[in-house]
Amino acid sequence: MTSRLAELSMKDLRQITHVLLLEWTSSVSVSPRGAFVDFGVTSLSALGLHHKQRFRLFPHPVTTLELGQLQKEAAVIGLDPIAVAPLGLEKAVVVPPGVTTIDAETFDRLCQESGVIIHDEQGRYCIDRAALRELKDQADARFSFVNGLLWLRPLSRNRVPPALRWTGRPAHELFERYFFLTMTTMFRASGSSWGSKKRGKAIPDGMLSLPKVGMPVLYDCKAANNGYDMTYRDLTGFVDYLRHPTEGEWNAPTGDVPRFLIISSEIHGGTREASFRGRHRALEQKVPGAKLTWMRAPDLVRFGLAIEAAEVAPAHREGISWASLLDAGDVHWDIFQVELRRLAKLGYTFPEAS
Repeated sequence: MTSRLAELSMKDLRQITHVLLLEWTSSVSVSPRGAFVDFGVTSLSALGLHHKQRFRLFPHPVTTLELGQLQKEAAVIGLDPIAVAPLGLEKAVVVPPGVTTIDAETFDRLCQESGVIIHDEQGRYCIDRAALRELKDQADARFSFVNGLLWLRPLSRNRVPPALRWTGRPAHELFERYFFLTMTTMFRASGSSWGSKKRGKAIPDGMLSLPKVGMPVLYDCKAANNGYDMTYRDLTGFVDYLRHPTEGEWNAPTGDVPRFLIISSEIHGGTREASFRGRHRALEQKVPGAKLTWMRAPDLVRFGLAIEAAEVAPAHREGISWASLLDAGDVHWDIFQVELRRLAKLGYTFPEAS
């Protein structure tokens, strides 16, 4: 039993368990039942069949009798029984056949892997409310899972979503992969992904050629749970690559200086040199003509969801003014709203544009 789990109240444990389940499926019902809480969960399994489970959260070490009761109740209504025991099991507990247990160690690991659970100032687990809102924001996202758009949110926070944990890949690798996939499918870009080639090399993650953008865009995905701080060392690494491109990876068109796009869960701008203006100015001084753009993955996902919900035609997606978006430099949601309002003049409806 970990000390940070022992410090949580039953209310905390219930809310955290609920959120952990919502990361796997949106079909979750909650039923407080005296000393424990039941969660009814339905998810899709092979051939589209519905898999139904009962998760029972216990706020104390679980006994053999309690596991037996869970087994019998679940069997009557045809559910798979799972005992959630963040405070562990009593000594010498006998787990009945068919009952799965999530002990303290497993519960703690699930919290650490979660894209919605964070630590508060005292180091205790709590819910990231912004991430929870994003988790629920899947309206009309009929095709967005196909290209990984919604996965960018947890991946940008350096968390691997449940649907991708089978890959065994770290979040930072998957973040780059699905960012490139999203840009080349949903937003009609072309380019090259160097993520698998960059191990041991100080090079960006890849290059994009965006519609209506004259210069190439070099991008770097920074998976960071608490947001990314662009250090001066990072800046000098970008400069070195602009001055000395890795042979065979990329060659800038004659006369064009590429733009550097940094994308993360959040990008923190400090004062003076560490601010966006300071980093942009330093980049231009070292590589005349080079431009820097900071972009937040949650804002890009929100923009993509609006595009999907409005069913924007391919030709109009190609007409997205990426030049204007990127020229904003430190891109926030209000910049995306300007582009949605422009698209709205073509007849599309965007509630997010207001």
